[in-house]
Amino acid sequence: MTYMPLDLRSLHSGAPRDRPASDGLDIDAARQLILADLVSLNEAEQVPVGAVIGRIAADDVVSPVALPRFDNSAMDGYALHTTDLDATGLLLIGGQVQAGQGDLPAMRRGTVVRVTTGAAIPVGTAAVVPDEDIDLRPGASIRVRPAGASGGSGGPEYKRQPAKS
Repeated sequence: MTYMPLDLRSLHSGAPRDRPASDGLDIDAARQLILADLVSLNEAEQVPVGAVIGRIAADDVVSPVALPRFDNSAMDGYALHTTDLDATGLLLIGGQVQAGQGDLPAMRRGTVVRVTTGAAIPVGTAAVVPDEDIDLRPGASIRVRPAGASGGSGGPEYKRQPAKS
C-alpha cells in the first residue's frame, strides 16, 4: 500500500496567528495565512504496514474479502422469518443473538430472534425490525406496529428479501 508522510507538528510552527476582531483581514491576507501552514502531500511511498502510523493512505484501502464475512444487523431489533414478513399477530421471541456470538438460533415460522447491532442474522431472516417499531407483549412475544403508528415505520416499509441459504 502506498502512504504519504504526514507530520502534524509542522502545522503548529511559530506563534499563534490570532488577530483582534477590529484588525480584520482581507481575503488575500487570510488566504496567505492559510497557505503558509499547508503541508504538501504530493509525494507517496511504499512502506510496510508496521510503518504506517503517522501517515495517511495515498489511495483507497480495499479489502480482498467482504467484511464482516456474514450478514449482520445494522440495528438493535428483531429478525423476522421470511414467512412472517406480513404477520399481524403476536410473534414469539425464539432466541437472541449478540454481536460476536457464533452460534445462531434457527429461524422458525411464527418466531422472531432478538439481534443487536453488528450481530450475525440467522439464515431465513427476511428483515430486521428496529426496536422502535415493535411492541413487547407479555409471554416473550412482540407485535410489529403498523406503518405510521407511534412514529414507527414498520409494516410495508420492510421489503421482502430473498432468503440466504
